[in-house]
Amino acid sequence: MRLRVFILFTLTILLYTITPSEGRTRCVKAIGKLICKANATHAVDVEIELFDDDGFLNPDDQMGWTTSNDDGTFHVEGCGYDFLSDPDPYLKIWHACGGGSHRYYRTPIQMIFQPEVNNFGEIVLDQE
Repeated sequence: MRLRVFILFTLTILLYTITPSEGRTRCVKAIGKLICKANATHAVDVEIELFDDDGFLNPDDQMGWTTSNDDGTFHVEGCGYDFLSDPDPYLKIWHACGGGSHRYYRTPIQMIFQPEVNNFGEIVLDQE
């Protein structure tokens, strides 16, 4: 019984000492321009969130947040941490382009980290 407790205690201590050194914090800078062909004003002041995809069982972590400018351009940046791997960054865009109620547009994951810039180019919201 004492041996089991000792082994469990030792493994717990090892886990806590290994975890900080094995984690990966990486930062992302993303730029782009939102386009709404149906109504250009629907690409202005749109909420854009930068997330780290953490998989099925773990909720995604928000890395950054911004809103689009008067011409639809945006710049968002932030950092994410994953255990034993790099973060999996993507953008989540909350918009009302195309009429109807607000909805999310999610970009594909792009594994580009600072000092490089993730340039999403033109994102046409009414072609989802």
